[in-house]
Amino acid sequence: MAKKLTEKTLMKKLNTMSQEELARIIFDLFKTNKSVEARLNLMILGDEYGSMLLEKYKKQLKKIFHSSNIVRTGLSMEQLRKIFCHC
Repeated sequence: MAKKLTEKTLMKKLNTMSQEELARIIFDLFKTNKSVEARLNLMILGDEYGSMLLEKYKKQLKKIFHSSNIVRTGLSMEQLRKIFCHC
């Protein structure tokens, strides 16, 4: 059975790969993982994207924590996970 990669072995493997192989890996991760997508957008697009994302989260939190919504729908951890984990 194969062992899970460590950070050190991952770095060694990545250093041996071509730019095209690395680009394919990054693109596949971007397509399939919302957290990776958000992180890469922040890294590449910077503060402008970060500000937009912050406003999106503020609106979602206000909707959840608005006093009438809490009483009517209740507050759930699942709602908070959807906001912060992009799940």
